[in-house]
Amino acid sequence: MPSESERLAVAFAFGERFRADQARGTTRTAAEYAALFPGFEDVVGEEFARLSAPTPAAHATPAPIAPPGTPTTTATETFDGHRT
Repeated sequence: MPSESERLAVAFAFGERFRADQARGTTRTAAEYAALFPGFEDVVGEEFARLSAPTPAAHATPAPIAPPGTPTTTATETFDGHRT
């Protein structure tokens, strides 16, 4: 059974290979990557799933929610004497 340090080393090596392949525009399947790291198929599978998962867009942060009873602005309200 591989040690935790071996598993981490394989996870790191896989991540480097995965990112290098992405940078080159070449993609492989999880099975193809697993074949490159025999005995660590589970580590490669977990990391492949994690690195392949879509990431939320940086600008997609949710808007803050105003507490109940807080007045909201509308397009007809004024700001410094100017209609918005």
